[in-house]
Formats: sequence, structure tokens, C-alpha cells
Amino acid sequence: PESVEHPVAHSDPGSPAPLSFNQLRLWMHDQIHPGDPSYTITMRLDHQGTLDKEAFSHAWSYICNRHEILHSRIDLIDEEPVMVLDHKLSPTWTDVESNQEDEITSMIERASMRGFDLEAGPLVRCRVFRTHANASVAIMMHHIVSDGWSCAVLQQELADAYKAYVRSQEPSSEP
Repeated sequence: PESVEHPVAHSDPGSPAPLSFNQLRLWMHDQIHPGDPSYTITMRLDHQGTLDKEAFSHAWSYICNRHEILHSRIDLIDEEPVMVLDHKLSPTWTDVESNQEDEITSMIERASMRGFDLEAGPLVRCRVFRTHANASVAIMMHHIVSDGWSCAVLQQELADAYKAYVRSQEPSSEP
């Protein structure tokens, strides 16, 4: 049999996109249980040694600009939920210092229990927890914009971008 190519239909950049079936299911759950943290995905990345705050800030901005979904939120258009990219939403990161590793773990757990407002966005948060010698980066995302596979990609790209900026280089734009 001949191979038939089925091109993926892309919408105009910035135009609303329909939700997938799974995204619609998560949106419906949020309508019944607003801000429920059950669908918060938390990634904890531990960094040995002092974290270069400037390099991390550049790496985080690079990742957020590379993956537009991190600027998204859900809106209703003609009574239908759609994904919209809102570049006014800039996922930021906050820096928290502590001397106790168990306190950091507790703070990450508490941060993970805070839900998301799907309509207001952003649907991703990043916190950097530092002790005098090490750092832990916690990235919390709503499952509507991420899944396990995406988390692995995001984690690797963030690490690669951070390493590049530490060396005063630009990260590779290749996937």
C-alpha cells in the first residue's frame, strides 16, 4: 500500500485553538471544582552547588518563549472553551532562601497544592528554593498544558539552556 501523508493543520499564530478531548475533560473538571490542585504536575529539579540566578532567569525566559503553551490560558468564545496564547502572561519564577532541606520539601509540597485559574493564567509557575550550598527548582504546571512526556522535554531543555547561559552562550534551538 502507498503511504499517504496527512499534513497537520496549523492555526494562525495567536488564534484560539480548540481543546483536545483530554483538555476539554480537564476544563470541565475545573468548572465543577475551580482551582482543584489534583491536576497540578510538579517537577522538582535539584541542583548541586550555587545556582547562577542570572543564567537561570535567562534559561527560564528562553524556555517560556520557546514553548508558547506556557503563555496560554482558557477562554470562552461562543460558549466554547478554547486555548488562547496570551503573551501578556509571562510565567515568572520566584526565589526563596532556606537553611533546611526538609523545609524546602515542605514548601514545594505546599506550592504544589495551590491550584490554577484556567481563565486568568498563567498555567505554569516556577519557584527556586536555595540553601547556602544547593538549589531546588520546582515547576508546577496544570495538566491541561503538560503531560509526563512534555515534562521530560522541558526538564532537559531547561537544563541545556541553563548550562549554555552559564557558559555565556546561546542555547541550541534544535529540538
